[in-house]
Amino acid sequence: MTAYLAVINILAALRARAEGLAKGPTYVEIPMYDAAVFSMSYIPVIYLMTGREPKRMGSAHPSIVPYQAFMGSDGKYFILAAANDRLWVKACEALGMPELAQDPRFRTNPDRVRNREELVKILSEVFSQKPRDYWVRLFREHGVPAAPVYSVGEVFKDPHIIKHGVVVRLPHPTLGEVPQLAYPAVINGERPMSEKHPPLKGEHTDEVLRWLGFSEDKVRELRAKGVVT
Repeated sequence: MTAYLAVINILAALRARAEGLAKGPTYVEIPMYDAAVFSMSYIPVIYLMTGREPKRMGSAHPSIVPYQAFMGSDGKYFILAAANDRLWVKACEALGMPELAQDPRFRTNPDRVRNREELVKILSEVFSQKPRDYWVRLFREHGVPAAPVYSVGEVFKDPHIIKHGVVVRLPHPTLGEVPQLAYPAVINGERPMSEKHPPLKGEHTDEVLRWLGFSEDKVRELRAKGVVT
């Protein structure tokens, strides 16, 4: 997070200089602790506004219900994100429980937040009756945001990951072909990707030393003394 903030502010400074808005050097400092607190988003603000310590809520959202992970009958989790009252009504219709949306305890989001424990208990009981993928498919068919919580192994079976070439294979001098993650950006329709394998230990020592200006004799001397390998 600190590095991302540093890059963003460096780019902003370069842009300001290019447009003549900055006079003299720009000094960017991003304290790691400040960045950590900033990355907590609305959680610190809730405390500052109310003075109340936020509770540990697992995957749940402090101000939207239901907006969290639920477990299916197969022991796998999925996220249901009914982010507003319209989506809540659609979720209840998908479940065949339209009366739940009209229940005074759950009619509006503030109602659902106040009665979070009761609602989550009801929904958890319903979701325990069928597997994860059934619920994800059902909600998506009804236009309600839902998604599976993958294991790492399941990530690489996801159609998006396969279709978009997120995993690439590179030749390696000792391991044959090795799988690598592609760079997570598409620029002008293409993913920038190194064609070189992850380097072996010391593979580029001589190359780096020559680039730094060391003579061949000095490189051999450093190697003989064990300074480099």
